[in-house]
Amino acid sequence: MADNPVAQYHRLARIVAQAVPSDLEHDARAFAVFSLALADAFISSLEGKFTYHLWRPWTAIQNAAAIGLPELQDPAWLSLIPTPPHPEYPANHAVQSAAIVTVLKHFYGTDIPPVTLTCQGAGCRADICPAAVASGHLDDFKAIFGLARIYGGIHYRHTIEVSWMQGEAIAQNVIDKFYVHAGSDN
Repeated sequence: MADNPVAQYHRLARIVAQAVPSDLEHDARAFAVFSLALADAFISSLEGKFTYHLWRPWTAIQNAAAIGLPELQDPAWLSLIPTPPHPEYPANHAVQSAAIVTVLKHFYGTDIPPVTLTCQGAGCRADICPAAVASGHLDDFKAIFGLARIYGGIHYRHTIEVSWMQGEAIAQNVIDKFYVHAGSDN
């Protein structure tokens, strides 16, 4: 999915909140924690990118001879979706999607009534990833967000997997530190 991630994540949160019966206070708390986790995930992943400066796949493939792998070099290779103008690791989309899915699971449960999220961005390409994802399992959305970035040619699988762990840890920290349960003295 090559949709705007922030718009996409908020769309998913609204769809989930509508699918799972809850009151306004519960939803307001969920969206507040969701927003904090999303912001922290974005900050964390950008900080990591400029700490590690890892090559994107197109840079590695086009310049493979420079790192001793001439048999892998293809100077004409390009990713299927536009490559963002910043380093590869960690994967913003994977960190953020893991963070928001972790928050949504905390508030609405792991398994929800089936919902459909449609890619609405101009960059959505059905040849890379389905234009709509329907599932009752929130982890399926996390997976499709991360895997689409591999299939699109802008991330490596290891980066996605590690970024998912980073996003889950960020969300859990926000839940543990900032989530105030209804009726508590916090």
